[in-house]
Amino acid sequence: MVLPVPRMDHQERTDANRRLLDDLRTAGYEAERTTVSMGAIDKLDLRLPTEAVLTPPVVKVVQQLLRIRSKQPYRDRFYDCVVPLNFGGLRSTLHFQNRRNGSHKLELIGVGAMQLTAILGQIVGACELDPTNVEIMRIDLAVDITDFSVDWFRQNVRVKRKRYRSEFDRFRADYGRVETLYFGKRPNFIRIYDKREQLRVQQSQPRFNDRNEQTKRLRGAMCTTEITSPLTRIERQYGAGRVPHEIRTLARIQESARSFYPFDILQFLPFEISEDSLCELRGDVWLKALGLTKLIETHGYHHAKHLLDIKTNRNTSRLLKDFEVLANSSLTSRVPPLREAYQQMLAKQLEN
Repeated sequence: MVLPVPRMDHQERTDANRRLLDDLRTAGYEAERTTVSMGAIDKLDLRLPTEAVLTPPVVKVVQQLLRIRSKQPYRDRFYDCVVPLNFGGLRSTLHFQNRRNGSHKLELIGVGAMQLTAILGQIVGACELDPTNVEIMRIDLAVDITDFSVDWFRQNVRVKRKRYRSEFDRFRADYGRVETLYFGKRPNFIRIYDKREQLRVQQSQPRFNDRNEQTKRLRGAMCTTEITSPLTRIERQYGAGRVPHEIRTLARIQESARSFYPFDILQFLPFEISEDSLCELRGDVWLKALGLTKLIETHGYHHAKHLLDIKTNRNTSRLLKDFEVLANSSLTSRVPPLREAYQQMLAKQLEN
């Protein structure tokens, strides 16, 4: 097996690209230098083409793993070997040589605590490509909201065009003891969970070990016991060839930072549904609204609308509009400022 060893003369590299790579190595090679609180880009998997030139330290580690291939310590279903890159300021994992097409996957670790310069530096540390134009295989975009709990989202939000959702009492799988809402199916779905509680659970586990000390202190500050208000995180994951064109590379993310909004498929209840908000109703309208309230409390808004669509020949939207007109107009549902919070988090992460 021949590894793509870098050329030493670098004659084919353009002057502009050389300056870009040199600037990144000096300004943002290590994530510790450019840590943000929590960025909107929380996860990145990148596709390195077959002809990608790996840096000498990475080539050395890959060769060492391939020499002991008989033991296959990091082998998986799709790649020849999986190489942890935790040296020289790198915090990533290289999935080397896809068995089908020969490409590689670079999985960046701790992206949510990095600014753009550090993200680009991680790519430069693993391979010699223009880091802004590397194809994104998977990306998780996130926004954090305070004062709105996971249960509030369960009872007040639905996701358009998503047929699948988790039962609320079975949210324990991914984050252990942390209530989490799922809408859709992997690898393209939305999840909503209490970020502060997730960090508390992680830190209580013996295997929790963050090499980035600044990120570790940041997480400790976020989940301090003095703070009791929920910090609800909404994440949208794109993958499996369905990453939108607007965010398929880091360069495109910069171009579409203001125009692209990943949470436009969230739809909120137009008014607050509770016994207090329906006290002005009378007769059978009150009885229907009370039944709707109990249905949402039991199943959540997303699944409740699905059940009502079946029972009312998809007239749920008209039924909700009737309730909105008849109910107390002063009890309009609060809508969390997701767009503003997302754009602020993304802008802070992309700033130089």
